[in-house]
Amino acid sequence: LKHLFNTKWFINSAGLWSQQLAGKIENLPASSVPKQFLCKGEYFDYRGTNPFTHLIYPLPDPKLSGLGIHSTQDLSGQLRFGPDAEYVEEVDYRVTPDKHRAFARAIRNYFPSLEANKLVPAYAGIRPKINGPDEKPGDFIIAGPQDSGIPGLIQLFGIESPGLTASLSIGSYVSRLIGEDPSDLDAIIDFMICVFELQQVLLSTPLVTARSETQTFLMHRLSKTALSTRQPIK
Repeated sequence: LKHLFNTKWFINSAGLWSQQLAGKIENLPASSVPKQFLCKGEYFDYRGTNPFTHLIYPLPDPKLSGLGIHSTQDLSGQLRFGPDAEYVEEVDYRVTPDKHRAFARAIRNYFPSLEANKLVPAYAGIRPKINGPDEKPGDFIIAGPQDSGIPGLIQLFGIESPGLTASLSIGSYVSRLIGEDPSDLDAIIDFMICVFELQQVLLSTPLVTARSETQTFLMHRLSKTALSTRQPIK
């Protein structure tokens, strides 16, 4: 099954699945798709007294794959610690309860009175890293048509934390790449939502055909009408 899109631009910003989506684009050089490394991060809630009023970050450790286990809290004041960083072979969002001892050791560097038995599993996430263990951290990759040789194709790889924090700036940058006005915040938000919705459709199909006149599907609000059909656009 192939989907053929008669559009001006195709923006692949599927996050954890960007490499998978790129693999479905016909005639895309493999050299333009960076290898992905899955790096899992787990969080634990703390059922003891919260002594903090703001975030606490440990001093960076060059031996770690992340920033270290820091303290955070939600709007209700629930104290939470994480994430750690562990390279994994598959996507698995289960939290490992036995990690609470390792968490306690790390947290006590800045919270000596922490009670380890009050750490309880919270949730986990997966970072879409483009650098492996013992490699230097990789930056975000926002690749344009000049990188793939396919006109109209823009791809985003390795958008891990702080990708969410930077999402509006990333949207503005992509908007400038396609010649849109990045000051139109509503259009940027619509644009990014449409990218996400489209990719949910594409990831369920084995192949996306991309040609010079059929690159993507998104131009501001017009894409919302097209997406609502959930059908290939010819």
